[in-house]
Amino acid sequence: MSGLAHDAEAFEVALVQFVSLAQRMIDAENAKHFPRNSRQVLTISRRPKQPIRLLISNWTRLVWAFIDPETGDILKPITWDLYRRNPRGNIFNANPLDGVNASGPMPARE
Repeated sequence: MSGLAHDAEAFEVALVQFVSLAQRMIDAENAKHFPRNSRQVLTISRRPKQPIRLLISNWTRLVWAFIDPETGDILKPITWDLYRRNPRGNIFNANPLDGVNASGPMPARE
């Protein structure tokens, strides 16, 4: 579904579901490999006319992923404000976690 516009309500539902699934994946990975560390929490950061930032934080905040609000594409962050243009997945896919792991969007498949 990459590249297709969706209505705002469907986008919000898909975004919340994606963040919930991603948070469970991060919690499971951290419980397995880093049981003594504090919990890393995903939060949604919105800016007008910009891709949505998903921030991960415990003692610091990092950009975990960007989500294109027009298409639902999951974009890999380069810096706090920059991201790779080629999508790693889409929040509307049957399995929206394809293309991401606990560290964020995976490198592009060639």
